[in-house]
Amino acid sequence: MNHLLTLNNVLSKYLIFIILGFSCIAYIVPEYFTWAIAYTPFLLGIAMFGMGLTIKFESLCSILRHPKDICIGVLAQYTIMPLLAWGICHIFTLSPDIVIGVILVGCCPGGTASNVITYIANGDVPLSVGMTITSTLIAPIVTPLLILYIGGAWVDVQVLPMMITMVKVIVVPILLGAVIQYVCKSHINTLTSISPIFSMIAIILLIAAIIAINKDKLLVSGLETLIVVGIHNILGLLLGL
Repeated sequence: MNHLLTLNNVLSKYLIFIILGFSCIAYIVPEYFTWAIAYTPFLLGIAMFGMGLTIKFESLCSILRHPKDICIGVLAQYTIMPLLAWGICHIFTLSPDIVIGVILVGCCPGGTASNVITYIANGDVPLSVGMTITSTLIAPIVTPLLILYIGGAWVDVQVLPMMITMVKVIVVPILLGAVIQYVCKSHINTLTSISPIFSMIAIILLIAAIIAINKDKLLVSGLETLIVVGIHNILGLLLGL
């Protein structure tokens, strides 16, 4: 157990550097990581399951205590970021692949990383967690519809299959994690202390696999992607503030 806790601390502390390291390796020897793409739903489910294990009754109560604040936050998430993505795609002449990526990112819910950043910034962590839970649980309905109306001009969107996939990959693992967290209260501290390991490994593998299969495209559009994503995030933070 001590070894697992040590590994968890190391991964948490140096995650960004580990991701960059594995991304470089994936770029140099892509054949080591391309296999992970076939397991994308499974790896995403692991990450979401880890989030579900962190959902406590107190976090759910925060949604009931601050419904107005959470609704404003979720509404901002699903209006500012998608509209910015739509505007950027119209202003810049982007390749179809980048357009699809920008729209997908803009229409997806905020992740658990926002909770960590809120904690580091001494912000209202329960409010952040409540927003993340709410935006994630409604994502299977809201995200496909947003992609349909915002990205329909660029890509053929299959709404129902996308909804079903998001339920399987997001809602089911989160609810399963929350149920286990509630049922196994006596052992939950031990479980949650090591569960981030699996989520972080899943994220590292996914990113490395994406780099591996898009090696050639990164040579052509890597800088363009970095600039567009940077503009999207900076404007999103400013408008959110």
